[in-house]
Amino acid sequence: LVRFRVDAERDGEQRSWVQELEDTPFNRDNNRMTAIYVQRQGEWRQLPNPDNRDLKQLYEWTLPKGTFRQASKAFPYSSWTQVGDQRFTTRCLDVDGHMGLIPVTMHRCESDEFPWRHLKASIRAQATNELLWSVSLESNGRVSQEEPARH
Repeated sequence: LVRFRVDAERDGEQRSWVQELEDTPFNRDNNRMTAIYVQRQGEWRQLPNPDNRDLKQLYEWTLPKGTFRQASKAFPYSSWTQVGDQRFTTRCLDVDGHMGLIPVTMHRCESDEFPWRHLKASIRAQATNELLWSVSLESNGRVSQEEPARH
């Protein structure tokens, strides 16, 4: 079982949730979560998450307003990413585009060495280099199926 804790902030509002993934090739390839727990008013509650809809809504909330529209061909390259005391070889991609009317660059890195594959991503305004959105894995570890969720 792979467990992710997500703490997100947008416009001064904070949200937290925990994603649990049964580590199978299908679930990894399809980003299919086994369970999702959200924190509301200090309590953790499990969401039904049919077809990953609840997960999609949680992540859509984190994105800046506007839809990313690709404006140029993606620039792929290899790199590495440090997560805690581990180092992962990564495939990264930089893509220029627009969020609404703002020219932006999207950066994304994944690794086959990590069960969930997704390690970090960001969107920056090209004119100011302002960080508009980012997500990164800060630590990782495995838990047993039987271990209770300590959110």
